[in-house]
Amino acid sequence: MWTLIENYLWVIPLLILPPYLAFPLVILATFRLNYPTTVLPLDLDESDLPSDITDFIIPVSRDLEAMGFEQVGSFGLPDLIPNVVSCSLLLVNRKSNEAVMVSSVCGTATGAGLKTKYVEFVSRFPDGSCAQTNNSRELGAFREPPNVHTIKFWDVSEVRTLHLLHTQIASSLRMGEPRLTLYEKFDGDLEAYINQSAIGDSCEYQTKIGLMRTVEGGYRATLKGAYIFVWQELFPFKSLRRMAAWRKSRHWLKEMSLKMPAHQSLGMR
Repeated sequence: MWTLIENYLWVIPLLILPPYLAFPLVILATFRLNYPTTVLPLDLDESDLPSDITDFIIPVSRDLEAMGFEQVGSFGLPDLIPNVVSCSLLLVNRKSNEAVMVSSVCGTATGAGLKTKYVEFVSRFPDGSCAQTNNSRELGAFREPPNVHTIKFWDVSEVRTLHLLHTQIASSLRMGEPRLTLYEKFDGDLEAYINQSAIGDSCEYQTKIGLMRTVEGGYRATLKGAYIFVWQELFPFKSLRRMAAWRKSRHWLKEMSLKMPAHQSLGMR
């Protein structure tokens, strides 16, 4: 029996190695991020969006409005992610100069259902630095610039609790008074704000560190970037990244001596 197993041990590398060696080459050949990206205005009340999307965004937006946030606009990014229907709603608080994005994504295939949903509070500062606090379970594919601080609390579902965490973190970073760059820099132009602040700045940084390269009409991954983008989603690297994100959130809770309400869980999933 053991001899038979030994005779077929050579098959194991053939099963394991393709995702690590071949898949990055597929990404290198096919992945493209269109830029500037189309920002498609959406009407949550009249659109044909799946109920999985609207059933999440509309109730959350009402909670945020009760907290002093006002809606700027809802939109989709049809050119950014293939084979998905996405919708995001941007709200701002003019008193605290904070923004918040409520996002939901569904697959287009029959039965694909809801892929991800999350809320992200954002505070931008005059020196270009940024504090972002979200409850997304997804790990970002791109590297963050040193002046961008993203903290994940993926088991915090209540927006008031997530907002409390965000304001404490933004204050602790001591980066000055936040500014609403949507109005100060982009004069309320939502499409320009999304393209530059949410997408363009990040892509430029990926280019700077050698993970992406500019092409006509957008960006493509470099060979180095393709391998990093794929490997970070595979075992054991994805688990290590989740552990790092978890420890980062724990660090901030300890720094601020914050305790979550009893009905909130920060358990890792």
